[in-house]
Amino acid sequence: MDIKSILESVLAVQINICKNISDFESFENLYCIDKILQPSFTANFLQNFTNYMSSNTIYKIEDSFEMSLVIASLNSNTEFVLIGPFCESEWDTKSIESTLLNLGISISYLNSFRIYRSKFTIIETQTIVRAISVLTNNSNNLDNKYEVVKPSKQSKNIANLDSTEINTFNNYYFQQVERRYQIEREMMKMITVGNYEKAYEAYLEMVSLSSGVKFVNTPMWSENIGSTILRTTIRIAAQQSGLHPMVIDTIMQNYAKELYAGKFTTKNSNTYVSSLMKEICNVIKNHNDKTYSHIVKNIIAYINFNLGQNITLKTLSEEFYFSKSYLSSQFKLETGVTIIDFITNARIEKAAELLLTSDHKIQDISNYVGYLDNNYFVKVFKSKYKMTPTQYRKYESINSLK
Repeated sequence: MDIKSILESVLAVQINICKNISDFESFENLYCIDKILQPSFTANFLQNFTNYMSSNTIYKIEDSFEMSLVIASLNSNTEFVLIGPFCESEWDTKSIESTLLNLGISISYLNSFRIYRSKFTIIETQTIVRAISVLTNNSNNLDNKYEVVKPSKQSKNIANLDSTEINTFNNYYFQQVERRYQIEREMMKMITVGNYEKAYEAYLEMVSLSSGVKFVNTPMWSENIGSTILRTTIRIAAQQSGLHPMVIDTIMQNYAKELYAGKFTTKNSNTYVSSLMKEICNVIKNHNDKTYSHIVKNIIAYINFNLGQNITLKTLSEEFYFSKSYLSSQFKLETGVTIIDFITNARIEKAAELLLTSDHKIQDISNYVGYLDNNYFVKVFKSKYKMTPTQYRKYESINSLK
């Protein structure tokens, strides 16, 4: 793994490796909202600055928006690592107003600058300096020192801006917000129809946009809050698909438990989202593909997600607010089997799947699919597959090797 990948993984901050003017121009295009207000983020300033840098010194460059950039030399001043922009504290409304006032910018642009700044991680400079000192083997900087560079303060009167500049400031906030909500709506639409690939693609695009303040020093805060918001969005989309709330809740609760148990972190958050979306979309797709009525679809989904529970006609009647006789007759009319037979078949098929895909004990599998009496489970299993669970596992294992 190269130094860029390592730093991005450890710090969760934007990392750029620059060798020439085009690299610095790419940085400027990505992070500099205005050349006059942010001269320290321009390609010309950064390239000129590197000409006077000491190869053994780490520098912190501060800009007029109270954002920072750490820059250090790699390979004897032929290559430079730029870490940031980043913030060292959250920007409250009073701070924004004060900064805009000092820069001669109208307060009407407050939201534009708030959303721009929210793109960047909040992290202490010392954390970055420590990381880069270790990775670059900078023995001269074991005490984590760095030099602070503050370009001369700039101001800009919005009233004197030309129309192009005004549009840039005015549209930035609205374009960001509008695009994010547009992608979010697309993601929800794809979830509603069970299209996992398109839904996940929209999610990745949404993540690439500014999506709120990121606190590196409090990762669980951002993980829990962010994942809760996302799960809520997915839940709403799933409900719009017609999937029963109990089925949705079962899936969501499982993923919430895994998150709080520490199985997923910021480093593998995309894996978490992908897995959750895929399961929800698969259930929705199966739900939508069947030609059954809405109520029968929901009963089937409920059964499949609660095989280990004591499912009875009374349970289903209370859950779906229909009489037992109506549910029983409607289910048999549409599926050709009784609800009890359907539950039995679903349990035994799930048990057969687990016998082949896991090494769990037969007693454990029996309990998992809702049979607390192992002898009865063996009897029901044999009536369907004409062999005991032990024989079935052995027989199928041998066949798979042929």
